[in-house]
Amino acid sequence: MNYFNPFSSARNFFQYLSSLTCRRPFGLVYHVVSDQSLPHIRHLFPYKKIEYFEADLIYLKENYHLLTYDELKHRTKNPAKLKKDEIFISFDDGYSECFTIIRPLLKKYRIPCVFFVATDFIDNRAMFYRNQLSLCIDKIIGSDEKSWQTLEAQINSAIRDRIEGKINWISHLKSLNYPERDTINIIGEILELDFQKYLNEQKPYLSSESIQSLSSDGFTIGAHSQGHAKFKWLKESEMAEDIQKSCHVIQALTGAADTPFAFPFSVSRSDLNGMWHILSKHKSAGLLFNSGKFVRSNMILNRIPADKPPSGSKTNLPELIQAAHSAR
Repeated sequence: MNYFNPFSSARNFFQYLSSLTCRRPFGLVYHVVSDQSLPHIRHLFPYKKIEYFEADLIYLKENYHLLTYDELKHRTKNPAKLKKDEIFISFDDGYSECFTIIRPLLKKYRIPCVFFVATDFIDNRAMFYRNQLSLCIDKIIGSDEKSWQTLEAQINSAIRDRIEGKINWISHLKSLNYPERDTINIIGEILELDFQKYLNEQKPYLSSESIQSLSSDGFTIGAHSQGHAKFKWLKESEMAEDIQKSCHVIQALTGAADTPFAFPFSVSRSDLNGMWHILSKHKSAGLLFNSGKFVRSNMILNRIPADKPPSGSKTNLPELIQAAHSAR
């Protein structure tokens, strides 16, 4: 006997997820698209080349209605009007490729998008600690063994550790987080990395002018915190300040009445419940977005990570959606 598989297509799976998440819209989150191997990103996660991202857009355009931010707000207020083939696209962190590469493709296919920007990095004023880590890893990999032995001894002495070997150091670096920013800077100095020079010359993040242009084009700009700290590392007062200040920075650039907010990394349902009284005080924040894992809550919109490049066909969105189901 042949049984009907409700997850036999990406669209069926989107319908299923909609029923589980209180009939709220959800969508895709990317970070960067480029044909270049970007030193500040390549050791963090794989990302799609331009042709693969364009294939994603064609697939989405042919199979779904891509929601604007205004439509998202309407659907959250009127969940009964959410259709089965509606999703949205978003980008996190605020890399410069959002303007130089992604913007032209979105305009070509007339696809709306929400860009979530970590406001400390606007105009390349500061560097995301994870981008610093990628540059450190890049320097370690490129060091010859003799040079590395000297550097390794200096780093161990400076941070009072006893880690040996490139592989172990790379693993250790990937484990460092926001609270260890001082340690990351010390390691960067010993490796003779000039983070400020990299910012000045490579300009990895969006400028204020680019953000305003994206907004003028009709795209929505959201806040993604100030320095991309996971909220569990912050005190309650720091969470409140982060949301308020990052949203205000975006509002000052775009003039929008409200600013959507995407939590750095992700949050759980219990995290959201604990933050409710904080969020209710800050009317500047619009809709709230999560990424990575699905949270069954009327407070937040869920997103599936879509950076992973395809291994076969040009678009792997159906497979990524299926994988998200399997990981639930």
